Amino acid sequence: MGTRQTRIFVRSDEPDDWAETLVGRVLRPLTAEFSDSLNWFWFSRYGQPADESGDCDIVQISAEYKVGGMHRSLRFRYDVADDQQTAFETRALELINGNAYRVSD
Repeated sequence: MGTRQTRIFVRSDEPDDWAETLVGRVLRPLTAEFSDSLNWFWFSRYGQPADESGDCDIVQISAEYKVGGMHRSLRFRYDVADDQQTAFETRALELINGNAYRVSD
């Protein structure tokens, strides 16, 4: 399997420590749950103009995630065992949506 990525958007009303909060709510439980099948992962945080799409479909991200002409997102890159990819990505989406974050991939 190749390297995978998802871009997680946070609401504009998240506090200044939004990235740390997202890591604690989504990435920490996800990577702990799949630690035996996760080869590696890393993430980086971004604040960019609201119309910047880069590697996602920005029109799928609703207005409450783009305020003041900006949006905030975290790119999560990972490599997980082939036989766990579907379970890993399903669980990631559950954690993302369950914490009011959004992805467009």
